[in-house]
Amino acid sequence: MDSEIKLIADTWDKISPEFDDMHNTEDLKLWKQNLKMLLGDNKEMSILDIGTGTGFLAIMLSEMGYKSTGVDISEKMLKIAKEKSEKMKLGCKFLLFDGKELPFKESSFNAIVNCRLLWTLTEPENTFKDWYSVLKTNGKVLSFMRLAEDNDSNKNWCYGEDFEENLPLKFAEEKDFIKIFEKSGFKDVKIIHLPAKMSSAPLNPWFCVYCEK
Repeated sequence: MDSEIKLIADTWDKISPEFDDMHNTEDLKLWKQNLKMLLGDNKEMSILDIGTGTGFLAIMLSEMGYKSTGVDISEKMLKIAKEKSEKMKLGCKFLLFDGKELPFKESSFNAIVNCRLLWTLTEPENTFKDWYSVLKTNGKVLSFMRLAEDNDSNKNWCYGEDFEENLPLKFAEEKDFIKIFEKSGFKDVKIIHLPAKMSSAPLNPWFCVYCEK
């Protein structure tokens, strides 16, 4: 594990005990409605949740009947996700990975999902090519992010200012997300704004960067 990935993994390991609290303000019923709308109703779909953390998306998807797998670079986050899934008697799979190359064969999944992940990517173009590889033909990517009003709203440094100032998507705008996914070979790339009431937290609303292979 290189120094950059280790820094990210160590950071999330440290906050893992409190991480679930960040999701307590989310309206899970609305989340599930929107996930179904974006993914479709085919429960045979295999879905990969990248940067799953404590399993927010993977567990919801499993509850909805989809076949979900979550991967993360934080061992402590994954430990919590596994314990939650086992307690709920769900069939989620959770795997540790190095943050660089996904440990799956080509065309393994019908969809990739992620939540608040894009800004953390150190080499997004290489990452998206990897995503493209493990997706089946016509597979979907749903990347959930929060709207930012301006750069100042983003300056809560998780890994340190020097590190984050150099993250390619830290201060990205909607057009930047569209451009980089298109450059990586994806089609039908668009921004979908989600209902503000999906979360009761005093934060900006969620949006989804949507695209297909």
